Amino acid sequence: MFGGTFNPIHLGHIGLMHGALRELQLDRLLVVPTYIPPHKLAHELASGDDRLAMCRLAAAGDPRIEVCDLELRRGGSSYTWVTLKELQKLYPGDSLFLIVGGDMLLSFRQWRRWRDILRMAVLCGAPRDPGQRGQLLRAAGSLAETGRGCLVLDTPVVQVSSTAVRQALHAGQSAAGLLSPEVEQYCKQHALYQEV
Repeated sequence: MFGGTFNPIHLGHIGLMHGALRELQLDRLLVVPTYIPPHKLAHELASGDDRLAMCRLAAAGDPRIEVCDLELRRGGSSYTWVTLKELQKLYPGDSLFLIVGGDMLLSFRQWRRWRDILRMAVLCGAPRDPGQRGQLLRAAGSLAETGRGCLVLDTPVVQVSSTAVRQALHAGQSAAGLLSPEVEQYCKQHALYQEV
């Protein structure tokens, strides 16, 4: 499971998805857009339908990636422990991996019912910048003692932020190198993140 606001989904997310599939040898990756993110304020939050559509465009072409609207259908704050419980029921017997960015790994003990999450899934953190790896390895070591374990992924770092993407689109600039062409086109067609 790779959850997030995806406001919008960008090339950093896509690189992490493909890196996790390869490194963890996953047969399926569920991309789960949140309804309301509990960990941060989401500025200029696009509708759930728009974020779901952009995730589907970004995932197209790789049959191993499935975009899941579980949290959007449920509504309210999107708590990972609730989603993992639902996924355990939907996929009994499957091993679950929770993929998060490095910033989320470092603040993981602040998540609601974080110990329960670690009992349900292997936590997999990906660095957001090259200098973060050592810090993540130390955090993963202490978290690994609880539950199913914690890994730091070796996926290449693609330094892109959704904030930078929204700023570029708001200024009428190209988002080439930040978004896939399909997602950029969707943003333009639907006037997302643009000055009204």
